[in-house]
Order: sequence, then structure tokens, then C-alpha cells
Amino acid sequence: MARFSRIAPLLPLAVLAASAAAQNTPPANPPPPTTAPAAARDLPEAAAVIDRAIKAHGGPEALASITSLQYVITTEQPGSTSTFRVRAAPPDKTLITIDGTTRMEFGRNGDIAWRHDAATGFALIPESQLGQVTRLHPLGLVMRLPSYRDRAVTADHATVGDHPCLKLRLPSTQGEVFLYFDEETGLVRGLEEIRANASARIALMTTFEDERAVAPLTIFHLATMSFGGQALGALKLSDVRYNTLDPELFAVPAEVAALARTSRPTTAPAGVNDQ
Repeated sequence: MARFSRIAPLLPLAVLAASAAAQNTPPANPPPPTTAPAAARDLPEAAAVIDRAIKAHGGPEALASITSLQYVITTEQPGSTSTFRVRAAPPDKTLITIDGTTRMEFGRNGDIAWRHDAATGFALIPESQLGQVTRLHPLGLVMRLPSYRDRAVTADHATVGDHPCLKLRLPSTQGEVFLYFDEETGLVRGLEEIRANASARIALMTTFEDERAVAPLTIFHLATMSFGGQALGALKLSDVRYNTLDPELFAVPAEVAALARTSRPTTAPAGVNDQ
């Protein structure tokens, strides 16, 4: 897992992995997405798939009306419960608070991201790992759907759980990234990220269920994660609220701004590290 990310402790999946490893009986592994036979690959254009997903989740006007959102994520394993408070503003502002033995906070504003706790203070998260902060905000996937319209490519038919899906490939500089969309409802059903090293290809798979209407959007309330085929556990979303946050909440702290000024500049375009 350390090979996947040098800042893995900030991920919900790290909490789940640590909890699962402490159990005597490992959880059952979820079935990986399966690919349809070649004869069935009558594939629509990716833009049409994204447009249908946007409509299924509430429509373009509803997505555009969201200036901020906040919700709670609870991760549960036998004997262990963790809670994350997520606050975000499109397109790329995020603030996550993790309450536990030590309170931790992770933030992002554009291409600047940071972490903070009382023991170590502020630390800058490398720009190459911005996507790790993005993953702490699973509903951001729905909010970013319009941005995928002209970048995704339809790759295949597949099955996620019991759901026949269309599989779309997203451009990425850090491996392979696929989105899965329910062929029946149009909703987002999965996000698969594949990383490779000299010896193996490892997939981080997140599947989405329990969709409910929280006006003006229809959003999932359960995200189940697996890493390298090993089931990690579930993220349960609750208390979703829109348009209640002050934009100043996401301002880059002065300590972080100072760190960013002295960090090594990057030549990568903004947003290239989001997947």
C-alpha cells in the first residue's frame, strides 16, 4: 500500500485497511468488474454517456447551482468507527476534518494542498498527489462530471456488482483511470484506478450504491472500496447539505502559502493530477 501513495494515511481506505488487517478473518473480496464479450461491444460516444449521467444525477442546472456542499463520512469495521467531515466547493476546493485520537485536517484550494495536525503543524502535499485529497471527497466525482465530457473515451461494456455498466477511460498521467456508468439508470457506479510498478498492476476500485434524492441532486450514500482485490470496507455518507458555506472557509492558510512559495515549481498544467 505504501507504494501506491506516500501520503496514504490521509485516505479513508488507509483507515479501513488498518482496521481490516486487525481482524482475524479477512473480509471477502468483491468481484472485479467483468468485461462483456467482443460481440456485445456496441459502444455509445463517451459524451452521450456523461450527458446521461449528469441528467440522472439531477441535470446540468442542478449541478451548476451547487456553490458548496458538506457531508459526513463514517467508516465502520468491527470494533472501529471513524468519522470524516467533508466540506467542498466546486471545482477544486476541499476541506476535510478527521476526528479521532488526534484531530487531522486536509485542505485543497486549486493546485495547493496541505495537511495539519497539532503535533506537526502544517505540511504541504506535493502537487503530484493532489488526487489523493480529491479522493477524500467522493461526491466530487458527481460534481466533476461535466469536466469529463470532452476528455473521456468509451472503452467497453462491463459489470459492476449486479449492474451492467459502460466503462469509460479518463486521461491520466499516473496510471489508468476508468469510470463505470449504470446502463439502466445512467448513474455513476464505479471508479477504478490502476497503478503499475516493475512487478505488479494494482487496482483501487470504489463502487457506489444506495442512491437517494437530496434535492436538487440524486447522490449515492455508500461507497465500497477494494485495493488490489482486497476488500477494505465501506464509506457511509450522511447529513448532505448544499450552499451553506462561506467561501472564505477554503482560503489557503498563511503558513501553507509560505510553504508553497518556497516549494519547487511545477511545469504540469493545473488539474493534471486530479485522477
